[in-house]
Amino acid sequence: MASRFARVTVSVATTVGICLGYNSLMKIDLQSNEYHFPLRSPWDYNWDRRSVESSVKPMRSNSLREKERYERDVMEYQPRAVRNIFLVRHGSYLQNTTKLLDSNGVAQAELAGKHLSSLNLPINSIVWSTKPRAIQTGQIISKYFKNVSTRGCMLLEEGHPETPPEPKTEEEWEPSPSSRFIDGARLEAAFRKYFHRAEPSQTEDSWDILCCHGNIIRYFVLRSLQLPIDAHLNIEAYNAGITWIKIHHNGIVTLESFGDTGFLPYHLITLYGRHCEGHQL
Repeated sequence: MASRFARVTVSVATTVGICLGYNSLMKIDLQSNEYHFPLRSPWDYNWDRRSVESSVKPMRSNSLREKERYERDVMEYQPRAVRNIFLVRHGSYLQNTTKLLDSNGVAQAELAGKHLSSLNLPINSIVWSTKPRAIQTGQIISKYFKNVSTRGCMLLEEGHPETPPEPKTEEEWEPSPSSRFIDGARLEAAFRKYFHRAEPSQTEDSWDILCCHGNIIRYFVLRSLQLPIDAHLNIEAYNAGITWIKIHHNGIVTLESFGDTGFLPYHLITLYGRHCEGHQL
């Protein structure tokens, strides 16, 4: 089996790649003009501790009766459905004590709701962070869905991962180690609550919407793809952008899209409330 730090050679002349979180491990061979990236570890199929093998009582003997029992349990516990999660970042908001959506933020949330509704998917639930800007965004989106369960969740409030970013941030305000320690536990608790494969009793694919914050969304994406968390600031999350994560029945997770803003007109594409001048559509 390949070592975690085994090298893959990629020709610079033919391939352009992005290596999240591996900046310190990447090596450049100046003579051959090639990049060498470390391979990732093998995929952990039991990342949510719900794999069939970990959920079924192991065989106690090699008897035919025990083998039949084990195979029956495996078939019974085998998940069949796919869980789809839409992560929507809140809209642009006022930089005052209220932290409510500004006029652009309201328009962004309205268009996000219309876009999600136009997909004609059987949305099961809409959950939002209990911060005002996320509550507003979630409530506006929920107007476009009838008879869908809605609720707030404090676990989805904004926060920072326990792992500091790499490369280091140049922001004036940097969360303290104790703040990261507390927030990091909450972010992980939120991930474990909302990200897992379908239960065996679920027979149809499901679709849920989480309205939350940029740092939370970045954490969820990297965590679900089993990528280094310290790369979270290498990813930009636009206001009202829609991220789609698919959790397959066998434990594979795919990122179908990240921060999609294709439903927004150019003047409403904002980052931290500011219009993205020079943004290439």
